[in-house]
Amino acid sequence: MTTLNYIDIKRKVKIPNKDSDQLAEFFGILTGDGYIGKYRNNHVIEIAGNKLKDKDYLENHVSKLMYSLFNLKPNIYFRKEQNTMYAKIQSKFILEYLISKGFKMGVKGRINIPDWIKEEDKLMLYFIKGLFDTDGCIWFKRKEGKLYPGITIGSKSDLLLLDIRPFLINRGISSYFATIKYPKGRYKSSFNVYQLQINGYKNVTNWFQKIGSNNKRNIDRFNEMIKLRNLKKL
Repeated sequence: MTTLNYIDIKRKVKIPNKDSDQLAEFFGILTGDGYIGKYRNNHVIEIAGNKLKDKDYLENHVSKLMYSLFNLKPNIYFRKEQNTMYAKIQSKFILEYLISKGFKMGVKGRINIPDWIKEEDKLMLYFIKGLFDTDGCIWFKRKEGKLYPGITIGSKSDLLLLDIRPFLINRGISSYFATIKYPKGRYKSSFNVYQLQINGYKNVTNWFQKIGSNNKRNIDRFNEMIKLRNLKKL
């Protein structure tokens, strides 16, 4: 890992001096909707989200998390032609630190969970929370005349979800692993997307008791589920 350059010294950039819940959650967020890479002389770390559904999450929680970890306030910008917004920081020092901690630069592909996270249960919980808040959702469908809830987490990495599944099972949260195949046609080549599907009121309630969420859209959806079931809020 390189030393601080003049620009990062001037900005008082820092990196964590130890593994933490915040760092594990940030890695989950990066794994879900994040990107790190080099473009010309720029070293970019950015998190994407829906500009309507994730605006509060990016502007508040993610921005504060990045500032707490690196002492840099991210720039928030929007893509006019898309429903997308980004929280972005630029720092060679931070980018190389993230690589040294096991995050993949550029296209993530079959990304997996770094060992330093997998080796500690509490860090795994925070990693999964960050992943859920970016690449997951709560949904409802009608089944036998009643609304039935579930959680879906999607990824192009089967390795990632297959690491998470037994961890959840050990905590009483059962799931179904699914492979969705997208054939060549409208795409340049065929590819697979993988999902963990966590179904039912019991499993969703267990999720929020043991893992939770920091994204308002997920919390609001969960509270809607509670209202439907006349359950006491957690």
